[in-house]
Amino acid sequence: MCTAITHIVLGEKIFKKYFSDKDRKEFFVASTFPDIRYLGVLHRSETHFEKMTLPEAQKEDSFGAGWKFHSLIDLVREKYARENGYYSRLFINHAKILAGKLLEDEIFYNKIDNWPEIIGFYEKALDFEKSFKIEEKRIDEWHNILRTDFLSVPSTKTRAEVFRVLKFPPDFCFKTEKYLSSFRQNKKMVKKINEMYKNLENLLENFE
Repeated sequence: MCTAITHIVLGEKIFKKYFSDKDRKEFFVASTFPDIRYLGVLHRSETHFEKMTLPEAQKEDSFGAGWKFHSLIDLVREKYARENGYYSRLFINHAKILAGKLLEDEIFYNKIDNWPEIIGFYEKALDFEKSFKIEEKRIDEWHNILRTDFLSVPSTKTRAEVFRVLKFPPDFCFKTEKYLSSFRQNKKMVKKINEMYKNLENLLENFE
C-alpha cells in the first residue's frame, strides 16, 4: 500500500489523462477512503481489491473510480518495488516498511502545489462514505487526520500527530523515524522512487 500523500500526488499526476470525466472531489476523497480501516471501522477486505486494472477503474463513476484507483496504485507500487529491488534487505519489519512509504511522501509532496484545494475536499463526509454504515464522526475523524497530513511538507512533527491519532506505539514511531533517516541517504532507493513517479503512466497502462 501507499500512504495518503502518495495516493493524492500519483492521482493528480494522471487525473487529466485518464479520469478527466470524473468529479475531482469525489475521485480524490475516494482514493484515500480505503485506508480508513486504520481506525478499526472496516476490514481491509471491505475496502481493497486484490486485482485491479486501469480500464476497470475508468469505467466506474467518480467515487468508484477513485476507490478502485487506490487499490490499483497499491498493486502497481508493490510490483514495481519488488521488481526494482528497493525492498531487498530493507523491508524486514513493519517499521521499515512504513519508513519506505514515508520516504515516498517526502519525495512526492512538493510535486503538486494545490494542497489547499485537496484539503478543501475533506470538509465533510460524502454520501458514498456514509453508505459503509460507519459513524459519521469516525469519517470526520479520518478526514481530520488527512487534512493534518496534507497541510505541510512531511516532517517528524507532522507525522507525530498522525501517529498519535492512529495510536502507534512510541517505540514503533521511534524505529520508523530512525529507518527513515537512513533511507533518505539511500541514493538508489531515492532514484527508484523518482523513476516510479516519472514512469507512472506506463506502469499503470501495462499492469495486468
